[in-house]
Amino acid sequence: MCVNDIATSFRKGAEDLVGAALVVGMAKGIVLILGGTSADNPTVLNTVLNYVASALGQMSSTVSAIVMYLFQSLFNFFVVSGSGQAALTMPIMAPLADLVGVTRQVAVLAFQLGDGFYEYDSSYIRNFNGSLRCC
Repeated sequence: MCVNDIATSFRKGAEDLVGAALVVGMAKGIVLILGGTSADNPTVLNTVLNYVASALGQMSSTVSAIVMYLFQSLFNFFVVSGSGQAALTMPIMAPLADLVGVTRQVAVLAFQLGDGFYEYDSSYIRNFNGSLRCC
């Protein structure tokens, strides 16, 4: 394999990763627009967290975990990239878990289950999502 073949193979492989990299980059941009992940500064993200935590705080930790799972499952319909979904939702879900009294491991498990069960058999949903994006 000569140098040109190596460069061509690398370019073809990198083409598959560009979409995921863009989704993660845009997700990080959204988090920064919402004010970042600092809990010390008054930001839009912290206001949203306070509102959601006050609603979930009245429920038991089990129900809060189920709601977190349902949110991740619903959110996965709109953001089909697992890494993009993690970049968007985990800055919200980890502090939310702290505020409602569940461990951060439960928030990560809610993300994994919400992403995993959706990915299990979702070829028809992906086609529907692609059709919606074309419109």
